Amino acid sequence: MNDAAGFDPTALGFEPVPTPWGPAWWRVEDVPLGPAPAPVDARWGPALGVNHPGPRAFLDLEATGRRITASTYAFLVGLLVWQGEEGRFHQWVLPHPAAEAALWHHVAALWPAGAVLFTYNGARFDLPLLQTRAQMAGVAPGPWEDAAHVDVLPWVRRAFRGAWPDHRLATAAARLAAMPRPADDLDAALLPELYHHALLTRDPLPLRPAQSHHRADVLALAAVWAALARELAALPPTRAYPAATWLSRGRLYAQHHDWPRARAAFQRAQTRARTPDERRQAGLRLAEVYRRLGEPDAAHALWRELAAEGVWEAYQHLIRAALRDRDPNTACRWLRQAQAHLRAATTSPLERALWQPKFAALARRVQRGQGTACDAEAT
Repeated sequence: MNDAAGFDPTALGFEPVPTPWGPAWWRVEDVPLGPAPAPVDARWGPALGVNHPGPRAFLDLEATGRRITASTYAFLVGLLVWQGEEGRFHQWVLPHPAAEAALWHHVAALWPAGAVLFTYNGARFDLPLLQTRAQMAGVAPGPWEDAAHVDVLPWVRRAFRGAWPDHRLATAAARLAAMPRPADDLDAALLPELYHHALLTRDPLPLRPAQSHHRADVLALAAVWAALARELAALPPTRAYPAATWLSRGRLYAQHHDWPRARAAFQRAQTRARTPDERRQAGLRLAEVYRRLGEPDAAHALWRELAAEGVWEAYQHLIRAALRDRDPNTACRWLRQAQAHLRAATTSPLERALWQPKFAALARRVQRGQGTACDAEAT
């Protein structure tokens, strides 16, 4: 097969752009997107790219394989640049492998300066493939090397864990951004076959469904990011999800020290909890958020409630809180109550064997604090 002959992309709406490495085949269209999500006063805002004042670049590659090897090419490159309320969608096609240098040099020439780069699973695939193929084409370092990168997929997984059957881009677009795919949408696994068929037959028309699928992916990525940012910013939360979803989202907020939103998420998890473990997790995490927010009375009340239910970590928190308050007598009282509760509870031998040494270690800390032994076995 003479791949260098390739196919003529003009039938797909692409036009040749002269470069020193031959023509790059490119098309561009303006897409009205509306205003971007408003900045948020939380650490996750910059991490998600919400607070960035400059342009945002949404990238998606369609490749000849799902593993990055020396023979893996990106045959469709999509870049949506969102600035203000307008978007400009750029799309490149590779009509034959010999045109790769021209493609990547033109992508680099049109890359928006100072843009944040967004992908979907791009940390594992799109970005490494972009860097590998561009370097092989002589574009190194490319302008994308210094761009801040946000992979939206891990954010979606953490924000909607347990809420959806999967976290594919099509699922997120349908459920979060109200952008369902048409019933006749192509399976992404078929796209490399269509490309190879176009190379073999030199007929670009079978690639038209792949081209439409690729465009939909890039627009869906931008829509999912925007809808995700707006939903994460909502306070109080506006949707109903299972406890597992609220727990995961609360941990995301807590990781970025967004304590007010973490409190709202863990409160939702408490009310939606259906299992003892969900109640335990929601209660412990909510109490910790109360402590971080400077609400010790609320934290202590929740720990006491959980301790009465046999949540041993709650006793641990109560003892440590008393030690922080330099109140070894109260710490000793909680330690004795915890030991008595543990002896009387119908816990498994493994759980008992796990917590007895922990309470013994706490007893030694209490003893150091009050100067006399705290008999952990006393009632």
